[in-house]
Amino acid sequence: MPHYRYYGIDRNGERCFGELEAENDEKVQSILTEKQVDIITLDIVPAVTSPKLWRRLWHLWIRSEELSVTFRRLAAFLRSAVPLVEALDTLVSTSVNPRLIKALRQIRNGVQVGMPLSDAIEESDPAFRRTVPVVRAAEVSGELPAAAAHLSDYYRKVAGLKKKLISASFYPLVTCVLTVVVLTFLLVVVFPVLTAELDRSNYPVPLLTQVVLVAGDVMAAWGLPFLLLAGMVSFVIYYLREHGRGEQIDLILLRIPILGFFLRQSSLNSWSMGMNMMLRSNVSLQESLTLVSGYISNKYLQKKTLGYREHLLQGSSLSEAVALDNEGFGVMASKIIQIGERTGELDDVFTELYELSEEELNNSIGWISRMAEPLLIGILGGIIGVVYFAFFLAYFAVLQANM
Repeated sequence: MPHYRYYGIDRNGERCFGELEAENDEKVQSILTEKQVDIITLDIVPAVTSPKLWRRLWHLWIRSEELSVTFRRLAAFLRSAVPLVEALDTLVSTSVNPRLIKALRQIRNGVQVGMPLSDAIEESDPAFRRTVPVVRAAEVSGELPAAAAHLSDYYRKVAGLKKKLISASFYPLVTCVLTVVVLTFLLVVVFPVLTAELDRSNYPVPLLTQVVLVAGDVMAAWGLPFLLLAGMVSFVIYYLREHGRGEQIDLILLRIPILGFFLRQSSLNSWSMGMNMMLRSNVSLQESLTLVSGYISNKYLQKKTLGYREHLLQGSSLSEAVALDNEGFGVMASKIIQIGERTGELDDVFTELYELSEEELNNSIGWISRMAEPLLIGILGGIIGVVYFAFFLAYFAVLQANM
């Protein structure tokens, strides 16, 4: 039976929260209505059936789904006039992930000593850092409940996009792993037995079998060094990206086919949603660009966003600034923004731009998934076919040598 966690106001006007088991949401609402409790938030508590070690591994990071639920609850509390410290205290007591609980405690403690919520978030877990510009703008405009709801929706969509990426890559990944396992078994266990038998019979090993064996020896000799080298290169790139070379590295990534498209569309998605939230919070366009620059993970596009602000200060429009940047968000974004500037509905245009970039990402993921599966099957099938052909050549050679 599902386990529910609720937060509400009881018959005496006191805030209360608790947990109960029921068949469905309607049953929970019926039970709480009988107790004269007005529900503010109601969530299903995930069943904990995994081992303790697995739970620890699962909670090494704060997932997008957890951030979405956290901000959705915060928005509900703030709309119900729950004091911020009390709302944060309730979030601490109703969360499951130890790392999330620690971050929320840090935020609550910061707010208790008089820090603005945005500053408290900035000094907490890095998972929350991207929300700082939005929260800071909401504090200025007084739209904190709406900003929390926007952030909840944003992280919900991010979680959905991640699930689609994982789903699209699951089949190719499993296929590659199984192929490596089968090939390793053939090259390490089966082929040596056959070749040893041929050597004892003084019978020549077939040429294709020799080629496959040499390839296997090369992989065995250089596989681990190659993986270590790849790991070192990845570490060096990460270090350089975080210490002064981030713009150049991210620009190179943007120029890589397919990968660059995904990175650009993902950044456009974050940028357009951030700009929409800022403009709806009555933040000026120049200040919005400054705040939203921290909302983008690509360091090159971060710098370009700040460059758009400089163009505005020089008298250019935002659409002109975006159009001048060949490596930025593209002509389509410039044209859509230009429409918003003409109609005076720039915030609505950024909503449309956000939805359009999200749709393109989803369509591209589906297209790549459909194309990758048959291509991967063809390549791996060809490799396995050659290895099996070499195996049967050696097998029949052994039979012929023993006749």
